[in-house]
Amino acid sequence: MLSMLTAIGLLAAWLEYMLLPPIAVPGVKIGLANLATVAALYLYGFRDASAVTFARVALAALLFGNLSTLMFALAGALLAVPGMALLKRVGGFSPVGVSIAGGVLHNAGQLLAAAVIAKTPGLAAYLPVLLVSGAAMGAVNGVIALAVIRRFR
Repeated sequence: MLSMLTAIGLLAAWLEYMLLPPIAVPGVKIGLANLATVAALYLYGFRDASAVTFARVALAALLFGNLSTLMFALAGALLAVPGMALLKRVGGFSPVGVSIAGGVLHNAGQLLAAAVIAKTPGLAAYLPVLLVSGAAMGAVNGVIALAVIRRFR
């Protein structure tokens, strides 16, 4: 099942990479692959969700990206996965709410990595755009993840 979730995430990343037009704002993506992380988190827990995420991130970077892609995706995942797990553990959040937080945290992690690499703290001015896009895309992914969770159960 974890392999299937990893494959779903990889397929979602491929669909986004190959079929969906890029959004005009740099760094803003739909992030469809996150639905596999949210589903794994609710179906199997933090450790397995982390394994699905990091396998998917590595495979997607190898197949569709480069070292830069890997670096930024890992930066986002290192913040998003534990953050989503914490919100799930605290309770009171649906998979949609957890996914919204994941989208926001993923974008924040990527922006932090970009600021460190570029040595430009001024990139923080871009944070509001990424927070809004992360929340919007997280909501879309959360609704899809909820359907996947229900189907897998």
